Amino acid sequence: MSSAPQLSVTERHKMLYVDLPSPAEIGHLDLRRLDGFVSVYLPTTPLTEDIRQRRTRLKQLEDEAVSRQEASGLEKLRIWPLEEHFETVLEDDDF
Repeated sequence: MSSAPQLSVTERHKMLYVDLPSPAEIGHLDLRRLDGFVSVYLPTTPLTEDIRQRRTRLKQLEDEAVSRQEASGLEKLRIWPLEEHFETVLEDDDF
């Protein structure tokens, strides 16, 4: 079984929620199995009538991710940035 490739500092970056990951990036996410990692897949739509449903679903996914991190014993100090990132996205009117 091969391990996930190591990324250099220049390759590591925060992916914005508006970025579309390449198949290779999705594959790398699937290979990473470290504590504190969360991958969220959420269909998006330009239709304004569906925005409330998408926000609700993202909030549900946030709650699930945080619950799983807490259940795994991850320190709250490491969970807090995840919650902040989700909240930033949820508060963004362009989401």
